[in-house]
Amino acid sequence: MSAVEGLMFNMINSIKSNLSSLFMIIFGIVMIIIIPYEVRSSGEEALGPRFFPYMLSIIIILLSIISIFEKEINENKKKDKKLKKIDYFRLLYVLIGMVAWVFLAPLIGFILSTVVFTASVMYIVGNRKLFQLIFIPLILTAVLYYVFTGLLNVFLP
Repeated sequence: MSAVEGLMFNMINSIKSNLSSLFMIIFGIVMIIIIPYEVRSSGEEALGPRFFPYMLSIIIILLSIISIFEKEINENKKKDKKLKKIDYFRLLYVLIGMVAWVFLAPLIGFILSTVVFTASVMYIVGNRKLFQLIFIPLILTAVLYYVFTGLLNVFLP
């Protein structure tokens, strides 16, 4: 294998191992582009209705970048060990769950759809502890509901 082929092989493997992070960076950028068209703003408020979506998009991008650097550091430390392959089916199931949540939230309500979605994602990624599968989705949903309705005065379905 020549040096160029080795470099291409390493670059392709790096892209494959960071595929989910790259997807989330693209998703965050698309969200930043879409927010001005989808969320109205009066322009007079310090923390208007666009603040939270912008904040979440920026956090998604930053955490994805951190994840890429973290993976690269870990790969350099574990060159001798066999690298884990990405489980594309888990990623696909989570993406399908996200799309289903978007469509089901208006139909069955934010609380029920978020509890079911969170528990199912936890199960898909490998958490099998019943206590955590029950209480973490309930607590997360309660906190999100309070933040949106109580603090931000945002109506949830």
